[in-house]
Amino acid sequence: MNNAKIIAVDFDGTLVENKWPEIGAPIEKNIAKVKAEQEAGAKIILWTNRVGEPLEKALSFCKEQGIHLDAVNENLPEITKAFGTDCRKIFANEYWDDRAVLMSEKDIGEFSDGFHTFNSLYHQRLILFTALVNTFPTLAWKSHKHSDGETPFGGGWFIVGIDTPKGPYTYHYEDKDWDLFHCKEVATAPEWDGHTDKDVERVLSLTDDESDWAAREVAIASQKERESAEDKDDWDYGVACYESALRAYRSLERDGHSGMSIQITKSILNRLIDGKCLTPIEDDPDIWTKVEFGENDPIQHFQCKRMSSLFKDVAEDGTVTYSDVNRVQLINKESPDIPFRNGFGTRLIDKMYPITLPYFPADKKFKIIVEEFLTDEKNGDFDTVGYLQLILPNGEVVDLNGYFKDGPDGMVRIEHAEYEERKANRIDKK
Repeated sequence: MNNAKIIAVDFDGTLVENKWPEIGAPIEKNIAKVKAEQEAGAKIILWTNRVGEPLEKALSFCKEQGIHLDAVNENLPEITKAFGTDCRKIFANEYWDDRAVLMSEKDIGEFSDGFHTFNSLYHQRLILFTALVNTFPTLAWKSHKHSDGETPFGGGWFIVGIDTPKGPYTYHYEDKDWDLFHCKEVATAPEWDGHTDKDVERVLSLTDDESDWAAREVAIASQKERESAEDKDDWDYGVACYESALRAYRSLERDGHSGMSIQITKSILNRLIDGKCLTPIEDDPDIWTKVEFGENDPIQHFQCKRMSSLFKDVAEDGTVTYSDVNRVQLINKESPDIPFRNGFGTRLIDKMYPITLPYFPADKKFKIIVEEFLTDEKNGDFDTVGYLQLILPNGEVVDLNGYFKDGPDGMVRIEHAEYEERKANRIDKK
């Protein structure tokens, strides 16, 4: 027996729209598929109720469409030979008919379109909808009961939905998948609004930029960034920062934050970005890592695992001191937009306001207002510094009036009169 695929193809409703006994409009996609199968080696049997003149019209139609028929309402010769008779049922590997119902021992979920089985596609849909729900958890819900209190499909299933700007969209899944969806559980599902699979595009409105104020603002700022940048690398970096901020904003928005809650969340986020702890740090041995700051150092140094800017020093006599290198910010009065930090400023604040445990750093930094200038070109950028004022985290201002100049072994303190004399002889940088 020839191993070529045999396809029995119906005519009315399959190759043409059903207008029997007339010839309906061609169903192009089915005709193209028949021709493709034929080119691949399949044999085609026309399998139709048409006889007489209506059949002749059908045969003429097939010829005009370029469909070669290997048989019409009868078995192929090799099939008759193999069976020893021309049985009444047409033998074929596939039956194409608009009124056919698929009946098979095979699980329908394992049928494939040539690329994916139904089971594979349903699993992919499950995973994609899980990702969508878990991205917008405050907009989603799940329940073991419909709005009328009935369990879906008699039990073993649940319903999960997401509320989009254009209305809800829902799916049913088996109980084994319940824990995949990280959203609130409700006693009964909201009443069905009549949506069907044709309304799936509702989910696109979850990221609809046209009504997104924040997205428009970021788009405007990004365009300005491109226009002002000297080269692509410059604006790429700036635009990436704007887009990152937009994603963070959308995350807060998706979680339902507004008003007071968004301010609280923002303060928490700011502390995390600044590397600050969220709860007070206790002197727990497990949170300290020993570090080395040079050879023959008699002091033991430890760095905090919870907040990397916090250090603990243990002197030979057992005295313990703490230092947070991020709590002090220096501001040059002549260039206030460029804050900086140095070890001298940190040590000054550690002496004036020593850290004790439990330690919970303030949201704002200690700010030291300084003045720097140069009196001798051989000394580099500056050789005289005035530590003028200290602004505490609570906004209180403290006068420091500390003045220093370069000495053989670093900065040395000087009187205010000498400071003013040096200032009068300062060299302005070009």
